[in-house]
Parts: sequence; C-alpha cells; structure tokens
Amino acid sequence: MESNVIKEAVRLDGGMVKEELLALQVIAGKFVEGSTITNVGCFRGSSCIIFLNAMKGKKATFNLIDCFDIPGISLMSCQSCLGIPEFMSYIEPWIDRVNHKVNVIRANTLEMSEFPESDYMFLDAGHTKECITNDVKLAKKAWTGNGFLMFHDYNQPSWADVTVVIDANFDNLEIHRTLAVYYGD
Repeated sequence: MESNVIKEAVRLDGGMVKEELLALQVIAGKFVEGSTITNVGCFRGSSCIIFLNAMKGKKATFNLIDCFDIPGISLMSCQSCLGIPEFMSYIEPWIDRVNHKVNVIRANTLEMSEFPESDYMFLDAGHTKECITNDVKLAKKAWTGNGFLMFHDYNQPSWADVTVVIDANFDNLEIHRTLAVYYGD
C-alpha cells in the first residue's frame, strides 16, 4: 500500500517519479535524530516532504535551498518559477513544529560561497556542468562525514554532466535508478 507521503510527493510533480521517491524514502529512513539535512534544489518540495516525514517525531534541522523565483535561474533546471509562499504551502503539513527547525534559503547556488554544515545532503539543483561542479564543491566542504550525500539525476541521459561530475568526485556510489548515494570512503 502506498503511503500518504509518497502519494503527495507524486502529486506535487516535483521532478521525481514514484520509483525514485520510494527509493529516496528508504534512504531517508537511515537519517539519525539530531541531524542536519540540507536539500539543494527543492522546487515543489517532493524530496523535502520525504525528508520531513522520515524525521517526524525526531529532532532535526532542515536547510532547504532553491532559486525559487529568482528571474532566469530556474531555467537552468528547466523548472517553472515558484515562490517561497507556494513552496511553503506544499511542505507545511509535513513540518513537525516541536522537533523540526526549517531554514528556507532563496539563492542561486553559483553565487554561494558555502552550504550550511550538514550530515545529510541531497543535491538536485542546476544540472549544467558549471552548476553541478559548484554544488559538489560546496557540498564536499559542508558535509560533516556523519551521514551521506545523495544526488538526483545520476545516469539521466538528458543531464549527462551530473553523472560525469559525480563520478569525477566520488567513488563507491550506491545507485538506485537515478539516485546516487555516497557514504564515504
């Protein structure tokens, strides 16, 4: 039986198909209480609600980074402009007000000098070689090594640079369809 979080994530049509969302849900089940989770490239929040739901009843900090409605930037990922109020309306029901600290950051990651220090990171922002190279560099600096890194659109033919850049930076990847997970060496 399909869970409510998967039904909602599919309904949001945030760029991930059901099988990817199911794999992401299993991966997110490994998150540890007290962790910091950073999601880079949130769009409509499908991955965000998977992560929020995985930590329901557990203390966690979430950094949700997206270009949202910055003119011209969302086109790098072929997504429509989406403002923070609309994004919040999608993820609000999944936020545990007692245990979750949620930071929503509107930014062009190409202009960021760092990501927040994080135990778990999910990268699904710009898919150009320049964007993914920069995001990987920032993620490597911000990652505590206490969790793992996740990448969407790995082995996706329409975004070939994602795979090339990830492979150039990480060995020993665990692959789930178009999700790549790096646990460390």
